[in-house]
Amino acid sequence: MRHASSLNIVNGPGSYSSRGEASNSRLTPEIPTLLQEIMDVEHLWQYNESELSRLGKSGSGAGAGSGAGAGANPLLAASGITPHTSSADLLADLCHIADHRLYKIVKWCKSLPLFKNISIDDQICLLINSWCELLVLSCCYRGVGTPGEVRVGGGRGLTLHQSAKFGLTPCIERMLSFTDHLRRLRVDRYEYVALKVIVLLTSDAPELREAEKVRASQEKALAALQAYTAAHSPDAPAKFGELLLRIPELQRTCQFFMQVGKEMLNPANKSKDGDGPSFNLLMELLRGDH
Repeated sequence: MRHASSLNIVNGPGSYSSRGEASNSRLTPEIPTLLQEIMDVEHLWQYNESELSRLGKSGSGAGAGSGAGAGANPLLAASGITPHTSSADLLADLCHIADHRLYKIVKWCKSLPLFKNISIDDQICLLINSWCELLVLSCCYRGVGTPGEVRVGGGRGLTLHQSAKFGLTPCIERMLSFTDHLRRLRVDRYEYVALKVIVLLTSDAPELREAEKVRASQEKALAALQAYTAAHSPDAPAKFGELLLRIPELQRTCQFFMQVGKEMLNPANKSKDGDGPSFNLLMELLRGDH
């Protein structure tokens, strides 16, 4: 029966004629075991309501007292956001949010079946290399159901027109374009979580010590996604390849996003009235409900 199930995954639903013993599960292709294991830990990625509430309250009081730890946050430091390049108060607030998000990302990563066998040093390299792509992918996927809007914290949406007054039009434009591709491809939740793991396990990340081990883990995730798309989207044989083509686009979007973020945080670029609304929006995109 296990062999028959694997054949059914390759050939798609309805490959076998129904007989008296045929069950409904035959009509619905199975989920690859690895993909289901990834889905089982997806809840660790998301904030629950109490966590969002605590984060919102403590975020307003992060203040200058948190400035000492600003340079220690690996996500921000790796992106070139440091006390020397940014306003101290704004950096302290961003660091506070990033610390919480880093905690959630690490908890999710450490529970992934493919991540556990990777060395700690390489785990850190992978996280620093992919955190922005993971957050942007998550944010864009949440916006699939709301065309023309990027979903930010608190369930609010931001349109391209609205983004102009925040100075974020180029970023939002790229994110909306990426979201349109996800919508066109009808990316479902299993494909989304598989893409996140594939993005995380990038074997060409700088300073990896065991790149081959990371590459082998990524190939397992790729195989699971390919099996899933072949079984669940038999009428779209090119879907797997199109999903992978979105990854370079995601990386380019993040590179641009980080550059805009650093410019926004630079005190030299701060307007007379301050950039509070833009910066608050940047923090909401980082924190999000995703």
